[in-house]
Amino acid sequence: MAEPPTADERVLAVLRASGVFGSLEEPVLQDLGRFLHLQTIPGGAVVLREGEPADTMFFLVSGRLRVSRRDAQGVLQLYNEIRPGESVGE
Repeated sequence: MAEPPTADERVLAVLRASGVFGSLEEPVLQDLGRFLHLQTIPGGAVVLREGEPADTMFFLVSGRLRVSRRDAQGVLQLYNEIRPGESVGE
């Protein structure tokens, strides 16, 4: 049975699939990968808030991330859904 991928292998796989970084050469991806880390975020958690400065870029490895906000009546409106391999943030 094959071993599950390591955290580093998962990070590199996401970078390779990324529209932002996927065209970079492998040594550059590996250098960049050293600055990234995997983070597990529980369902329903707020990752970024509209209007607050963001100094982090998130690449989704698994699951989904819903981009939403409340309208004037307080109803939650879904604007987008980030899927594995996609990114959000600055």
